[in-house]
Amino acid sequence: MSDLIELQRTRMDDKRFLVEVIRGNEVIACAPYAPEDSASRMACVAELKRQSPGIKDSKIDLTDDVFADKCIKPTPMTELVNANPSLREPIIEGILRRGETCNIIAASKVGKSFLAAGLALSVATGREWLARQVTKCKVLIIDNELHDETLADRLKSIADAMGINQAERSGVDVVPLRGLGIDINSVGMHLSIPEAEYGIVIVDALYRWLPDGCSENDNAEMMRVYNQVDELAAKWGAAVVIVHHASKGDQSDKAVTDVGSGAGAISRAADTHLTIRPHETPELCVLEAVTRSFPRPEPISLRYSYPVWSLDAAVPTLKIRKTPGAVTQAKKDEDGKKQILEAMADGKWRVKRALRAGMGDARLDRLLKILMKEGEVETRTARKKGSKQKRQLYRLACVGVGSEIGTDQNHTSIPEP
Repeated sequence: MSDLIELQRTRMDDKRFLVEVIRGNEVIACAPYAPEDSASRMACVAELKRQSPGIKDSKIDLTDDVFADKCIKPTPMTELVNANPSLREPIIEGILRRGETCNIIAASKVGKSFLAAGLALSVATGREWLARQVTKCKVLIIDNELHDETLADRLKSIADAMGINQAERSGVDVVPLRGLGIDINSVGMHLSIPEAEYGIVIVDALYRWLPDGCSENDNAEMMRVYNQVDELAAKWGAAVVIVHHASKGDQSDKAVTDVGSGAGAISRAADTHLTIRPHETPELCVLEAVTRSFPRPEPISLRYSYPVWSLDAAVPTLKIRKTPGAVTQAKKDEDGKKQILEAMADGKWRVKRALRAGMGDARLDRLLKILMKEGEVETRTARKKGSKQKRQLYRLACVGVGSEIGTDQNHTSIPEP
């Protein structure tokens, strides 16, 4: 029997340790012991030898020195700083570094997979991604949603639209997994990915990578999943980007890290969390991000024109869903603003009471402020002839200066309704 064995020690809940004797990838014997109890040590050695006859006594050494190199020890701060003089290499400037994890979150059928594919092709060819510099490197796409034919057509369409020629496309590799039943627990065993071969590995999508019985709503389970993702990122020497779906319903009033279906651990465990939400302009979206190793990026506006995403110069303003009450109020406000503007139709300055049209003071003041903010109405201060009392006058904005009456403090006339 071969003596090429390894001892592994694991702390148990009752302050004892469990020792496992491992040959290759197989545990051939195991037994518990208490380090401070010599009788317990002797009993453990006897039990290990009983379970695996032929092992020499010298191979079963339970002294603490045997396990010392496997223990996690504190590191002095100065040693840590000296050993890590710089941050990891950025793959996407301001967004993601090698070895980090990133979520791309959006509602179903918004186009998040197309965004991820565009990211892959940008990094593989060294092109900017949404005006951000990238480090050119190979990219792997692990797709467990699409049939091979659909995935091939999609990637070709995106590459064509981006103007990427045939020779440049060799920087992207693909692993289609649909129908193979490979989950996060087995992907490391089934996929042969050389270390540092890829700068980014994109997984599309998370829900098809979860093991049977694993709920995306369970914080503990999702933390275990992301711990495994971290292990894969370290093993592959790559950043891992995970495509995930947003929960149903309105997302506009949520914080960026709360956008996404399932447990909060999904956003907390990732180093970068990207979200795509509707813009107030119907054909646009807002991309927001929170990052762990960069300053938080500013939101940007995006336009999706099949099959690619592009930047848009519009202010990144999220679409806010209006409640039924808010919709009713907005209709009343529009009617009230229309009445005010009709009362100013002749372009002359008017005192506030001439614009009332049955409105109360509070409502009239509020609507006038809205109209002035929208640039529909302008205002000035004036007083009557022979009076020191000042009044506020209003008229349609951008009316040419003519014979209408209305003055500031240095003049004397004021119109009457």
